[in-house]
Amino acid sequence: MKLSPAIHQFFDRYLPHIKGVSEHTLKAYRDAFKLFLIFAAAYYRIKIRSLRLEHITAQVICRLGASRASIPCIVFDILALSTCLQEASLHPM
Repeated sequence: MKLSPAIHQFFDRYLPHIKGVSEHTLKAYRDAFKLFLIFAAAYYRIKIRSLRLEHITAQVICRLGASRASIPCIVFDILALSTCLQEASLHPM
């Protein structure tokens, strides 16, 4: 599945309307995911726009945590994001 629609659904619908997160939380997730997309594209040696939902795996997330010890909170944000993105793809709103 293409990643872009899932990300838009997550940020435009799920986080603000279903989860009811604050604007600060929304920005934190956005920033964490931007960093993760750069990392994941480099990990797979593809362009960011070529990433698919199937690329967002626990293995890649764990690699991020192992390689970026100074930003462990991002790993948890991305794990939450990937879980929600995968659930959203199975149960579109």
